[in-house]
Amino acid sequence: MITSCPISSIDFAQTTENRTVAVTLPVVTLLDIEPTGTITLNFAAPTEAGQPVTVPASNNTKWINYTSAIASRELTTRITASVNQVIPCLNITVQAAADSGSGGGTLGTAGIK
Repeated sequence: MITSCPISSIDFAQTTENRTVAVTLPVVTLLDIEPTGTITLNFAAPTEAGQPVTVPASNNTKWINYTSAIASRELTTRITASVNQVIPCLNITVQAAADSGSGGGTLGTAGIK
């Protein structure tokens, strides 16, 4: 035997509340150079006196991953690179380039200040 009981109305209560939640995020600055290891630049000796050394091709095998979360929009984060061994009459530079676009987060722009 099958019986049915029709339901004439269903009452649901709906309430809305507002809450204030305070969130404090720590200031974080992290920098990582990938892949690990040294950069080797092989300069060729000149074949004639007074001529400069032959400059090797650019080495772009390394990159940096960085995270910067600062407390105030008025603060900025700057990354400074330098070469720790000076070679007389030879200028070695580090150049910032655009991101590869495969990372996460909000991407900034490379530039020189």
